Amino acid sequence: MRSRLELELAGALSDERLAELRLLATEVVSNSVLHGRVGADGWVSSTVSVGCERVRVEVRDSGVVRGLPRQRTPDYEDGGGFGLFLLDQLAASWGVEHNSSLCVWFELRVA
Repeated sequence: MRSRLELELAGALSDERLAELRLLATEVVSNSVLHGRVGADGWVSSTVSVGCERVRVEVRDSGVVRGLPRQRTPDYEDGGGFGLFLLDQLAASWGVEHNSSLCVWFELRVA
């Protein structure tokens, strides 16, 4: 996904904003696999929409659909808890849609 973002958005975003987008997308996909327990037969899909003011990324997965993701306090010693924390710190907005699959989305300002 990171290389796809790089190809599609190079030039449309500053290097700093593109780095933030890659970081957040990586965290959300990792959370799908780890916490959604997406197995070898599962899937993770993403969509990216670029507007004049914001870039929106949506990540859906076939994992366990129960409850809502919740932000934890980051564990600086043993790791973990950084995904939603980083979304909260860097994204202009983010949220969760809970339909037939779980979708975590976030938006970053273009400028």
